[in-house]
Amino acid sequence: MDYVNYEKGEFRPGGNIDEFYDKLESLKLKQSQLLFWQTTSSGERKTVGCVISSYSTNNTKTSINLKGLEVENFQKQLPVFIYEDESGILFKGKYESFADDNLQVIAEEKVFFKEQRDTYRVKFHYTNVYVDLKFGQKLDFHKIKLKDITEMGFGVIVDQNMAIAFKEGMELNITKLNEVEMPIPLEGLIAHKTPTSKIKGHKKGSVLLGVKFSKPNKLLKDAITALQALNKSS
Repeated sequence: MDYVNYEKGEFRPGGNIDEFYDKLESLKLKQSQLLFWQTTSSGERKTVGCVISSYSTNNTKTSINLKGLEVENFQKQLPVFIYEDESGILFKGKYESFADDNLQVIAEEKVFFKEQRDTYRVKFHYTNVYVDLKFGQKLDFHKIKLKDITEMGFGVIVDQNMAIAFKEGMELNITKLNEVEMPIPLEGLIAHKTPTSKIKGHKKGSVLLGVKFSKPNKLLKDAITALQALNKSS
């Protein structure tokens, strides 16, 4: 099956493994709905929706845990296909195991991306950008390192001891972006906690908090545009 032709539109092969990891991180952060399917030997296609609960990578494979699937509907000997429309990622994988309501898939190296228009995602590789956060209604945290930010959410790096206090589903708002006080906090909910040891290019001892914005904010696009300019000038 030439799965690159599954959806109308132009696809391109994934440029490098880092791009694939970036997409996986974004899909997990947003809890984006994925289209998951298998095609039987008779040509019947079984299709369901699911989301990424976690993933891990090493030098030999990428393992992705998916939740929202009923394992009895699928066959372990058949390949699986996964597509997400907004980000445009399309890839094939192998059904590995099922445990704790999660289906584990080993992704193939061959990944395709649907051509996208402009994006507001900003990653900070060489520029240190910090935010002040309000946790719930009481706790304030200052100068927390911002990993990245999109129109859908943001990621911050915190010490693993500090991370103990943060729970998935709890409110976490940006009150200050670099040196700019936000007149209206950027409100979000913690979507996941991921040890940096599982993220390529990061050292052990810290935790990435992935936060999904609760609602649109008119200031966000301007803030991201300003950060893009800062990132390019550094």
